[in-house]
Amino acid sequence: MKPESQTRASQDGGTSSPQTVNYVILGLVVLMAGVQLSDRLLSSGPESIGSDSISPTVTSSGPTFRANLNLPTALMRFPQGIRTRLDFSPDADRLYYMTVEYNPFIVTTRVLDLDSKSTEILAQNDKAGAPVASPDGKRVLLWSPQGIMVMNADGSSNRIIRSRSAPVGWYSNDELMVLETGTSGELSLISTSGSVLRKLTDTNIFQLGLGAYFPFLKRIPGSDLILAASTGSVGLAIYTIDAVSGEVSKVIDNGYDPEYANSGHILFMRANNLWAVPFNAATNRVTGPEAQVVDSVHNALPEGVPWAEYTVSGAGRLVYLKANSTNQQHSELTWTDMQGHSETVPIRRDNYRHPQVSPDGRQVALTVYDDPGGSDIWVYDLERETLGRRTFNGTSSRAIWSADSQVLFYQASMSLRGDIWQVRADGTGQSEKIFSGPARAQSMVANENLLLMLEGTANASNIGSLRFTDDVWVREGVLESEFDLSAPGVSPDGRWLTYASNETGRPEVYVRPWPNVRGGRWQVSSQGGRDPVWSPTGDGLYYVDTESSTVMRSAVRAGVDSDGFDFEPAVAVTQIQFNQSDDIGNYSISPDGRRILHFAQEPEAVSGIAEQGPASFELVENWFTELRRLAPANVR
Repeated sequence: MKPESQTRASQDGGTSSPQTVNYVILGLVVLMAGVQLSDRLLSSGPESIGSDSISPTVTSSGPTFRANLNLPTALMRFPQGIRTRLDFSPDADRLYYMTVEYNPFIVTTRVLDLDSKSTEILAQNDKAGAPVASPDGKRVLLWSPQGIMVMNADGSSNRIIRSRSAPVGWYSNDELMVLETGTSGELSLISTSGSVLRKLTDTNIFQLGLGAYFPFLKRIPGSDLILAASTGSVGLAIYTIDAVSGEVSKVIDNGYDPEYANSGHILFMRANNLWAVPFNAATNRVTGPEAQVVDSVHNALPEGVPWAEYTVSGAGRLVYLKANSTNQQHSELTWTDMQGHSETVPIRRDNYRHPQVSPDGRQVALTVYDDPGGSDIWVYDLERETLGRRTFNGTSSRAIWSADSQVLFYQASMSLRGDIWQVRADGTGQSEKIFSGPARAQSMVANENLLLMLEGTANASNIGSLRFTDDVWVREGVLESEFDLSAPGVSPDGRWLTYASNETGRPEVYVRPWPNVRGGRWQVSSQGGRDPVWSPTGDGLYYVDTESSTVMRSAVRAGVDSDGFDFEPAVAVTQIQFNQSDDIGNYSISPDGRRILHFAQEPEAVSGIAEQGPASFELVENWFTELRRLAPANVR
């Protein structure tokens, strides 16, 4: 598939090129002969890729061609709900994408050569994914548990340039723009070696109320504008950031995962569909009405992750993964005891996440995701077997309980971090914001009136706290690290702080003294661990094995007079649904410490997560012709 690299379309949209002629010929050959193209792969074992269903459709201004690219590997669902992440090389001859395997958990970044129809493995075993090609195509940016990785396009010379993940994107061939984490919210320019070159703007992005989720930053070619998406408490939105003035402008409401197209459009997702709006980068203004341009693009919004699987080249080659019926999961709430016996909770199946049993054991707080991607907090009464809604803004998630079971703390954001709010658990009164994010409430410290929280953007956190003093919530620092911290909690006896950190290159569970967190440190997990949760009885520490999604339990032997943390090797309890991108576990422990509350998926949902068999991408050539017809700019 060479035509695009031979003749690049101009930015104002030339319509004649060898690409058109080549695909007319190819389309006629396929239509007449019924040929299905298929070649053996060259580099990664007996993999193959084919191209079928090539059918030219002629528009009023020129031909648009569609094809299915059959992949040699399955696209299993990642724990976050995504199936892949796509990006083109600048000449659009190479398509970068990622896959996942389980038992063991392996993320592989692959590159598909559209000319030879062969694939190569670019990165594996370090769980690096979400590839983004540099403007000149010589390097590829990857996210990994170790941090931000840059490698050569041939797979050589990979290096971690930052030990913490952060919103990031290419600014030039040798420079990256990074949204600083923590509370600064500054946009900085760094080199591909990781050194900070300068600040792009002094503006604190987070203080502008934009929320916390800028997974990818994208510079609009030929301008100083940076395209970003936010999922703050006001909902999903697309923004531009002026790298010179620091000005931040909202350009699209109710959208996520934007791309800039050289046709003069901003592409973005809304619910499950791809939309476009004409945009003038010189004036930083929308110049026409929004229009839906592609139906049913696979995305992870129902899981609370605003990512979608599509990409477009500079000359108008579109590739996307079509959504299927398994895009929405439905979960069954289940109790499992320490012997592995399970009992289903009599509640309707729905897209639940983040179960939290109240300290008195009478209720369960749940996040319920709806089909368009919104979420709210609901409370299930275990005695009355009733389910009641507690928030109504469509952006609330991940609630935790106060020590007296009277108040719920939650975040009001569609992203992994946001502002922290509180609401009465019985549904009376109004919700109240107690902290401006990016942050997430994590756990209460018994008898201290202290709320632990994570601060910073997704996968780049410090541990902080909010103390309720004189009717005011006051922030206090707890633990800062150059590595990613998550899931902090304090033992019921108030002596130990638990958390997860990726300082060894993968998440592991650690324990420190409380409140003197510098007084020691013990590593509890050894083969990968996340989401530590204390048994309310204080005699056990639970966590999730990241490779097998199994809840592990380590018996705690620390006595009252002991200065060290004494614990036994962990043993497996049960497997659960597990989200590797989250900071709040998908399980909770009963007040008596005898049972685990978690989700068991329906069989069809399980098959959706670990879907086997061939997968295919949808490919559209000369798509800008169709795009300009569907989303025309206003004529003045």
